[in-house]
Amino acid sequence: MLLLICLSAFITVFLLTMAVVTAAAGPDEASDSDTIRTWGRLLALLGPVTIALGKLNRRLFSSGKPAQYREQIAGRLAFIDQAAATDADSFIVLQELSGLATFGLSLCLLPLLRDQGSISIVALVPFALAMFSVGPLLMYLSLGNRIVRKKQSILRAWPFALDLIAISVQAGMDIVRAVELFVSKRSRREPLTAELQRFLDELNLGKRRQDALLDLGKRLDAPSINSVIVDIVQAEQMGTPLAAVLKMESREYRSRRAQIAEKKALEAPVKMLFPLLFCIFPSVFVVLLGPLIIQFMSGAGK
Repeated sequence: MLLLICLSAFITVFLLTMAVVTAAAGPDEASDSDTIRTWGRLLALLGPVTIALGKLNRRLFSSGKPAQYREQIAGRLAFIDQAAATDADSFIVLQELSGLATFGLSLCLLPLLRDQGSISIVALVPFALAMFSVGPLLMYLSLGNRIVRKKQSILRAWPFALDLIAISVQAGMDIVRAVELFVSKRSRREPLTAELQRFLDELNLGKRRQDALLDLGKRLDAPSINSVIVDIVQAEQMGTPLAAVLKMESREYRSRRAQIAEKKALEAPVKMLFPLLFCIFPSVFVVLLGPLIIQFMSGAGK
């Protein structure tokens, strides 16, 4: 029991620490990219340790499943911040260091746990080894959480972007000029604005518009957005008026969002059932029936 209490307390403290570090990195959408850069600065302070682990990882993660894991981390980092696409090795080093940190803290708890007569050394060793995996696991989950947050931010900003681009094209603007207008009206630190700015930069560097649009859809990694981009590319290839296509896509997207909102509204009573039964109702019963039960027991005692 004491072992479980210590484990729960440690995980809680670690999660709170991660939350504080993430919140201190910057506001809202900017915090994800800033946090990755903060991780890089932290590794730079460790110097020789980071270099030694990096050399070891280049041999360990050169082939097989470790290499696939490294590519997966690189893809996740690239989605959050394209400049961090090559930082997969640094992130793995940070995972290893966090594992060593949790392992070291578990060693500090071993004397306390060993004093308990009911806990043997056989149970303490697996506890210390399991604590080594807590740090890397939390780092991996934190990275996944940042990906989910960026996708949600992109999906929130997309309806306004689609409407503004559609209205601008209907008013006679070119789609590139419409995108430039949207980017000029929004903060460059927002994920969708940053991706659209990268789309414009690629066009300025000479990439074909259709290729740049398709690359934008791949980077955003959202089926609803990618379908709109594919329709725009097909309209340009077939010579269809782009204003009509964007107007239709804007109308369909608003209808789709309304359907999703209706679906979530219908799911709300089912999702509220568990907290109602196990959290709210017991509290209400304690408040209403608690005094009656106390009076009844005190009266029965007399």
